[in-house]
Amino acid sequence: MYCLNPALRVVPKNDWYCDECLRGTNGDYGFEEDYSNIFTLTDFEEYCEEEKKNFCETQLHGEMNPSIDQLEAEFWKLVDGGSNGTYEADREQISVRYGADIHKDDAEEVSGFPTEGNSLIDQEAGRKYIDSPFNLTRLPFAGGSLLRYFQKEDRNQMSGITIPWLYVGSMFSTFCWHKEDHYTLSANYCHMGSTKKWYAIPARDCQKFEALCKSIAPDYFKKQPGLLHQMTTLISPHDIASFQQYRNIKLESDDFVHCYSVNQEANEFVITFPMVYHAGFNCGFNVNEAVNFTMPYWLGYGEQAVCDYIKDGKEDVFNYYGLLRNIMDILMNDKEEYKNIEDEFGQWTVTAMLDHCFLSYSEQVRQFGLLKNDKKLQSILAQIPHTDFEEYQQERQRKLLAGCTHHRTGRKLSVQKEQEDNTYDPDEFICHECKAFVNYQWIEVDILKKIAADLQDISNTNGQKQLPTPGNSPPKFGSNNKGEDIESEWKQIMEKAREEGLNESIKNNESHAGMRLRKRRKIVRNDNSDTYELSSDYAKQRKEKMLNRMKNKRRKHYNFGKMVFCLNCFTRGISKMDPTQIEQLKKISVVYDRESYEHLREHIEKTLEPKLGLLGIKTHH
Repeated sequence: MYCLNPALRVVPKNDWYCDECLRGTNGDYGFEEDYSNIFTLTDFEEYCEEEKKNFCETQLHGEMNPSIDQLEAEFWKLVDGGSNGTYEADREQISVRYGADIHKDDAEEVSGFPTEGNSLIDQEAGRKYIDSPFNLTRLPFAGGSLLRYFQKEDRNQMSGITIPWLYVGSMFSTFCWHKEDHYTLSANYCHMGSTKKWYAIPARDCQKFEALCKSIAPDYFKKQPGLLHQMTTLISPHDIASFQQYRNIKLESDDFVHCYSVNQEANEFVITFPMVYHAGFNCGFNVNEAVNFTMPYWLGYGEQAVCDYIKDGKEDVFNYYGLLRNIMDILMNDKEEYKNIEDEFGQWTVTAMLDHCFLSYSEQVRQFGLLKNDKKLQSILAQIPHTDFEEYQQERQRKLLAGCTHHRTGRKLSVQKEQEDNTYDPDEFICHECKAFVNYQWIEVDILKKIAADLQDISNTNGQKQLPTPGNSPPKFGSNNKGEDIESEWKQIMEKAREEGLNESIKNNESHAGMRLRKRRKIVRNDNSDTYELSSDYAKQRKEKMLNRMKNKRRKHYNFGKMVFCLNCFTRGISKMDPTQIEQLKKISVVYDRESYEHLREHIEKTLEPKLGLLGIKTHH
């Protein structure tokens, strides 16, 4: 009790959790990642067998072939610490390894399925399985899956959804309660090994389950609204039932949360449906592979996911409204594709799907039009430089190719290295505030420009040969006049609680690619003590050092220190700014124009509506 910081003077009457546990981090897994130990598949299987043997000898009184029911009971005892506390001491000594999310960008390099062009596979003998839609490398783009309507350049950015991931399990390795990204369907195939135990809660009970979890640990969910997205929550089916029965949990319905289970053996598929919570554990060594796909009826779930993600602060994985546009454009112009999907699902289903696409997409465009009529917003945007997005992409690609021939810091950058650092970054099109994909028009705020402007202000002050006097200091961005950078100001305005130091963000550059993508944006407040408190020379040195660090980082990561805002979030932000702040914001921002409202309306009225009308779909907008 007294070793805690701060110390607790009395024993809490209710369940108590330390601040570190409550604080959490959206999107981080609650498991340790071990990069120091590397196993071959054979080595890992031997390791798993040895661990299972030791557990059976010490915990199961030498029962070397426990049943699935026995292992299930032992698993939940470990998770809960034992019904009578018998595992409380032992569970700290039990280490479980899980080879999760194993993948590369090229699916054929890591999949357990035979793939096109794989030199290790007899292409002629394996043709039946290579071309099968149940081959998980093909399933996302098989006939009927709406993911096939993503452009090829977009498909490569959805690893884990359109590119299968492998999972190598050991006894008691687990996957916690979660729904699939964007509430898509998923297919999981067990290539070999022991049983995988699955639990599932149907979509109809989804909200009741979430209400139940929040009532069990309200402090957790108050701190982390998106906790269930983080795949760190485990509640046993028994506890789900008992919490409802004995704690008098008030749910939206009198109906209980239903929980079902299934045992997956080698050579079996498990399909999860949209918005279904699922969890489970492995009974020993096994190798599974999983990927996502969609069907026409998924669209309503996909739209719900976009709304839920904004509410919970979870990033979009793909652009839902861009997919709707692609579906309509392709099916309206490709008669063969339209006939294929109609033969697959029937005319009524395809008509209903296109009707949903049109209504949702038209509403998105309508909302864009309302923002175009916001006089204050448009007045500010008119004073910010505009860049045509397509021209920007072409120029960026040209610079990328040109940069591959130049020497930097005494060495020649290879094309592969340059492309690794500077190619398409999914975060480039994610709003910094709402975490949704931006569409049509958005604003980019560049922190490097802000620091350069601050440095210029200091140089100008030095040139005046005098120190600022009270009430006569150069205006700083922000109402608190403490020299905070633009992102800190936005985070205060948007009521963001978490802040990280700029130097920490620059120094802690993980080599792991997935974490590096997020690091590019974590440019936050600098030390408040540096502005006009010591000497202008000292402040200038600090700013110069910061600027040089950012420039070096920008050479490696094209978007380092840049933030993107959708029009909605930008509008809410400027409504809380004073004129001085807005003027400084204009100087460090760029507006990207991808598609004008007029062009979008023309496409809807002159292309989509007439073609949908020919199919008997009545359009209203």
